[in-house]
Amino acid sequence: MLIRRTVLAGQTDSFPVTGRYFSLIQGSKCRINLLRQGSRIFSSEVYEGMGSKFDAIDAVEVESEVEQTVEYWMGESEYRYTPPALRAANNKMSRVGIKTGVSRVVTANPKRLRCRMTFDEDAYIGGDDMALDGENVINAIPVKAGESVSIESSGSINAFVSTREAHEFVNDSRPNIVLAPSELHLRTVAKMTELGVFYVDVNVPSHLINQNMTLEFRFGAPNLSSGGQTRYVMSAAQSDANAIGNPVLIDLWGVDSSFRNLEAPYRVSGGAISHTRQLKYEKTRLWVYATMGTDATLASLTLKHPDWTVIHSIVDVIEETL
Repeated sequence: MLIRRTVLAGQTDSFPVTGRYFSLIQGSKCRINLLRQGSRIFSSEVYEGMGSKFDAIDAVEVESEVEQTVEYWMGESEYRYTPPALRAANNKMSRVGIKTGVSRVVTANPKRLRCRMTFDEDAYIGGDDMALDGENVINAIPVKAGESVSIESSGSINAFVSTREAHEFVNDSRPNIVLAPSELHLRTVAKMTELGVFYVDVNVPSHLINQNMTLEFRFGAPNLSSGGQTRYVMSAAQSDANAIGNPVLIDLWGVDSSFRNLEAPYRVSGGAISHTRQLKYEKTRLWVYATMGTDATLASLTLKHPDWTVIHSIVDVIEETL
């Protein structure tokens, strides 16, 4: 019997099937477990084309580190296959978004002769052994944006562009942050605009409205007092970017202990504050200001949520010849 199963990354797919002959037809870096009456009688990493005869088998388990379609034979007779003359039977085209980390661009297919693709950003491409080692990409080759790449292989093709999972709205531009005067307690859009309070506009996915997410500031604070209770605090307020009204205040505390009893020259570089908050509008304006300290600069403002998909690049699979 010819079996075709979709195996999810990091999971074990179990399928009840009887037979004595097993052969792996399609699958990359798979571990195959053969069972009889609930006990494993065989367990090993198996490559395409490998197979053997066993005593009676009543279930097959497949383990895979990546999501893929696995095809194998289990039956009372030995698997034999004579491939036809190679010829292109079909051409496929697609567009794929490359997300954070290593993304699958093309799934393994033993019938594929070649694949041609272009990337809209500089990227790295590789097979199933492609991986990240800190900031290094291993078992991969660089590809320039707009360059057409042709690969004659039936294996999976993966790509990497970025490890950044956060939505970063300010990146090393270091705008000066206004020290909030007493009248900022009015917290109206008009008052913040009048005072020149820094802001960024954020498009929040509708399914994340009123959901907890991490809001993080990274900043520099060049002039701090050495007093025991003196602290430097960044704060933010949110308002509907499409409306005029009173923004809802979000105060981010929790940095007091880091900034007490500072030694000269009383400077903080690369300080950070993060807090879990909820955003209330799909088009949100985040106003960022200081409640204490002078000459503050903002290095970055990021929002993080595991369900906020980040697509860093697009790849066009111009031709997949089968």
